Amino acid sequence: MSVDLDLALRERLTLQVIARAKLPQAEERAELEGSLLNFVEGAWPSLDPTQYQSCWAIDALCEHLQAVTEGQIKKLLVNFPPRCGKTLVTSVCFPAWTWARSEQSFLSGPQVRFLCGSYNDDLSLQNSTKHRRLLLTPWYQKRWGKRFKITLDQNTKTQFDTSAGGSRISTSARGSLLGIGGDIVLIDDPHNTNSVESDAERLMARTWWREISTTRLNDPKQSAIVVIMQRLHEDDVSGVILSSDLSSEWTHLMIPMQYESRRHCVTSLGWRACASGQCGGQ
Repeated sequence: MSVDLDLALRERLTLQVIARAKLPQAEERAELEGSLLNFVEGAWPSLDPTQYQSCWAIDALCEHLQAVTEGQIKKLLVNFPPRCGKTLVTSVCFPAWTWARSEQSFLSGPQVRFLCGSYNDDLSLQNSTKHRRLLLTPWYQKRWGKRFKITLDQNTKTQFDTSAGGSRISTSARGSLLGIGGDIVLIDDPHNTNSVESDAERLMARTWWREISTTRLNDPKQSAIVVIMQRLHEDDVSGVILSSDLSSEWTHLMIPMQYESRRHCVTSLGWRACASGQCGGQ
């Protein structure tokens, strides 16, 4: 009898030790799920050999992308300088973070379906590959590996699915849109910087953009659209959005390489750019 009691006591103590050990992990996971910025910083060593450097521009980008997943912004246009980490944050970390969240909604959780596009197939597939690699890193698997898996029957460069019903489909301005759609449509660099001066190339990108933005939302009332790019021409996709009759529906986050007072940016979240290079909400 006493032996059984001692065994039960030891088992309870063992379970308590395990539970206490898991508590910091659960707290960390909750912190990462609650902040895209914290997630980006935590994931960075798995994505880039250089040390993560805190930057107000990345802070602002994460704040607005998180607002998309949390349903505060449905249409987000971001103008961002080149070579400043926009693609790693937007096309790689943002979908992975959205899938990691335990709080599930139409735009949050591993069941969210992403439709991601860029100006050509190579760039689109490169971003997709980096996203999938992040999902398979020991860092991500340790924290969310039990929440969902990448399915074996749909795991290609152009599309991979989660066991929870989510997916990432990759397309490009030269690719077909037949039969595809997304809960979150994510457009990263719709123009090629080397050919944006071509009228024909800009027309192709604008035509593709109009189709993907009007007919490829899984639910027009709940789906979201994110466009992130550097401004390249007054008649680029950003120009189309900002000059349209529906421009007021868009939140425009503009982060120029150099601050200009005449282009001062204030967004629907109350975020504002400052001449000092620092910025933040109200």
